[in-house]
Amino acid sequence: MRTVAICLSGYLRSLLNMPTLDSFEEHVIEALALYWNVDIHVVAVMPQGRTALSPWRGREHLLHALIHVAYKPKTLQLIHQNETEGRFDLALLCNLATHISTANRRGEVSVLLQWVALEMCYDAVVDYERSTSLYDWIVRLRTDLVYLEALPLAYPLSLGTANVYVPSGGMTVDSDYRCMNDMVFICPRNLCRPYFKMLELWQSPLCVKSHLTGLSTIFAPSADMPNGQFAPPTKPYLVPQTPNASRGNSWAGAFMSAQWYFFARYVRAPARPCLVNESTSQCCGLIREFAWPYAIRRRRGYLECQHRLMKGPSRRPHEADSIYRPNFFANASAYLNRCLAVEKADLLNADYCSARIGYFGPYPGPTRSCANASKRVLNLGNTMVDLDWGSKFGLTARPILTKNE
Repeated sequence: MRTVAICLSGYLRSLLNMPTLDSFEEHVIEALALYWNVDIHVVAVMPQGRTALSPWRGREHLLHALIHVAYKPKTLQLIHQNETEGRFDLALLCNLATHISTANRRGEVSVLLQWVALEMCYDAVVDYERSTSLYDWIVRLRTDLVYLEALPLAYPLSLGTANVYVPSGGMTVDSDYRCMNDMVFICPRNLCRPYFKMLELWQSPLCVKSHLTGLSTIFAPSADMPNGQFAPPTKPYLVPQTPNASRGNSWAGAFMSAQWYFFARYVRAPARPCLVNESTSQCCGLIREFAWPYAIRRRRGYLECQHRLMKGPSRRPHEADSIYRPNFFANASAYLNRCLAVEKADLLNADYCSARIGYFGPYPGPTRSCANASKRVLNLGNTMVDLDWGSKFGLTARPILTKNE
């Protein structure tokens, strides 16, 4: 049986909340179980300052145990936000804006910071493989996603091994950012490294800060080989500024944000953004898109359904663009209804299991039962752990905690 590593990385946020936890079990783990051996690797970032997650501070050992109960990860790392920023010192990074406000305006630091956890997760996968064997695929997922359909990798032969994959929706409908969704990434094992190790572009001593003749590039060297496929850079190179966003194909606008850099590693120079009437095979190099509806749960009772499923009045895709890319726009209303039902149950702290029955469709596997048992809920600020749900994963002790403990 083939093997796949799931890299869950990002802020702690909703990692232990029912909408994320339950949809992950159904639409990722159980959907893949028919054809895949699945291993999970987690890197959870704990925010700094006074936040709804502050009750976890000083109790990382408990948080560590709860994540192990819920996800059974092969590796698990907890890291504080200030540690990620400490590993991403602007002054030490080649050719990145040296003033953090400028870098954020250009969409650099705010986007690139997430790659600290991504790289940690990838390194954990590589270390784990040394004691076992290489995975066939790696899947990157954010820690706050709520899934509305089975991961496409669940279907045999649905994704070819010559390409890497990102969702066609969920981040933006702007055609400039086609193939640049940074929330989900699926790759056959031999094509994963350029994505997960993207920060090496700024950290390598071979990065130069001025234009010189004979420099190497960050772009894919050939149509079937991404930049950095097997190793870090070996020749001096320049990290270019991101291109201007087209904003209606005018090619005059703000600089694109840093998602463009992982895109550039899989695309031959000059790695320009897609036009609305181009297919992904024309403009995305080794990257392909797939249709997978999901939402984001940043806080209780709000899943960003309309925004992520592209139903808001300003989020409609360009007509031509929707023709040339995989999409779920035709079924948007059905997915939106599913998402809104989960959002309502989450808001009311209702029985999530009963709310989702009838909304989540089948996947290629045995029918999953969802008991309507009363819930024992551990609520620490915005982080809610359903202990009855967790008990079927082996949690026998149910600690009773309060915010003041």
